Amino acid sequence: MATSRVKDRPHGGGDDSDDIPPKPEPPPPASGPAIALQVRNDAGANAGCLPADQAETVRRTIEEEFRRQFPDADVRGACVRTHDGVSATTVGIWPQPSIPGGDEARDRGLRQVRAIRSSDTIAIFVEAGFIRSRVSQQFDAIPKRYSGRGTPASDGLIQLTHARLNFVPLSTIDGRLDLEISGVDERPVPDVTFTIRYPDVLQLNVGTKAIESHSLEPQRSDSVGFLNITTTILSAVLAVVFPPSAFLTKGVLSALLQQPDGPPQQPGVGSAIVKSFFPRAVLIPDGLKLELSYSRLEINDEGIVGAGVPIKKPRSPSCRILGALRLEVDFRQETLSEDYFIAANDMRGDLAVEWSGDGVTPSNSLPNTTITFALSGQRVGAVQKFDLHARAVDADGLPATAVREIEIHFVKADDEGLPTHRRGNP
Repeated sequence: MATSRVKDRPHGGGDDSDDIPPKPEPPPPASGPAIALQVRNDAGANAGCLPADQAETVRRTIEEEFRRQFPDADVRGACVRTHDGVSATTVGIWPQPSIPGGDEARDRGLRQVRAIRSSDTIAIFVEAGFIRSRVSQQFDAIPKRYSGRGTPASDGLIQLTHARLNFVPLSTIDGRLDLEISGVDERPVPDVTFTIRYPDVLQLNVGTKAIESHSLEPQRSDSVGFLNITTTILSAVLAVVFPPSAFLTKGVLSALLQQPDGPPQQPGVGSAIVKSFFPRAVLIPDGLKLELSYSRLEINDEGIVGAGVPIKKPRSPSCRILGALRLEVDFRQETLSEDYFIAANDMRGDLAVEWSGDGVTPSNSLPNTTITFALSGQRVGAVQKFDLHARAVDADGLPATAVREIEIHFVKADDEGLPTHRRGNP
């Protein structure tokens, strides 16, 4: 007779360690993307992931744009089945390259993205940790001591100690970002520690189908009256500290056209996030754009999701010349140089610009250039006019033109007259 493998339990009902089932193995590690785009066909039998060639075009376009600021970015794509049973082409973005042995973890993380739903055809996800890390980097880069007037000062009595960003869910069309700045005000006796909360509401505009940001009044953790001054000081500081460039130089999705024809976004974390990650339109090759009609906005501690439907439309490229309209120069000067820039709308990628005009010489064919004006000998009080022309061509060959009239006024320079860089040497 075979011997039983079950040992007799001792009297008293004690446990036997042999009866304890083994612990299940932990799941393999997964590393989710900092930013993800999910897009799918919504055409009956063809619903689901994009064809392979289209999916690779999407991935490559995002990679090209994102690498403008993060040259080593890792951009991956896959066909992913989400929690609603929806299959969607998913592009994940990691700002840094993978560590040795980390590729499989990133592939698993990409397949766990669940931003899109059956009612959406496009969804954008931005991870909370990525946003917090960018806020921390910006905060670390700014001066930490300020005078009572809000100017940086090594011996300033207002000291900033740390920043924290909280994600507050509200509904399916709005949520709040709370940036908390903490510090010490050494002006009173004894010192006063403070935390000031700067709330930004991200909201889906149900009329325009756009995601917008609105800053609310700052809130203090202390009711001491002099903190009104501190709050005002920090409001001015934050307007400079957190521009859209804090996150990306351009939109992640090749969105040089961002928030067109809409209200200007206020400075702050919320506005920077909207402008960088949730544009009104995404410019795509072949002279087209996808206007994003958002229908869902979710904010929670995992991050932010904006989702809806893209509408494909032809682009209408245009551009403007930015720079000084009126210059002053000593009447004996023969040339004058000034910087000018192109602001483009509905134009994708890097621009090639042809600058021209009678009596003008550009320094290059870039969107920002230095124009040298050839001056004819003039008397004091005379005005010489130039027509500065620009013809810009985008990555798809779409052109746009602009012209700007520049007036140069001749004066007699003196020690207290024009700025040196405009006065020149007679």
